[in-house]
Parts: sequence; structure tokens; C-alpha cells
Amino acid sequence: MGNFLLDQPRKDAVALVRWSKTPGENPVIKFVLLSIFGVILCLILMIFIPGLRSFGALVLFTVFFATLLTVPTVSGRRKFMRGLTKRVN
Repeated sequence: MGNFLLDQPRKDAVALVRWSKTPGENPVIKFVLLSIFGVILCLILMIFIPGLRSFGALVLFTVFFATLLTVPTVSGRRKFMRGLTKRVN
């Protein structure tokens, strides 16, 4: 009878949850995929914008495109996880 309280779950305890990542959540993978999409977009834009018709412009466009779309995602996830940690703790 003495172990009755130990067998019941506590109401003020937080269960440990292991978060599983989905494919593509890794920032490096996201950067590579956005770089490929950036190259394709730049090749299409080359038809209409003559300034993009050089290899240097292609590289710069691709790097800036992927960086601008990857960095806010990473910082947003970090901010979300900090808020979640503060709320749980």
C-alpha cells in the first residue's frame, strides 16, 4: 500500500517527448534544395533579364536566394524552441 502514490502519474510532471525530424528540416539540406531551385529560377529569369546571363551572376543569385530563404527558417525554429522551453520550464 505504501507504493500506491508512486505508481500513479504525477499531474505536475511533463512527459519527455522525442521530436522526430522530417526529411528536409536540416538547414544544410534545405540550403542545397533551395540552391537547386535558385539555379532553375535564375535560368528562367535569364530569358528576360540580360544582366543574369553570366556565370558570376548565376552564382550570386543562387547563393543569395538560398541564404535569404534558409536563414529566417533557422532563426524562426530557434526562437520557437526557446519559447517552448521557457513555457515548459
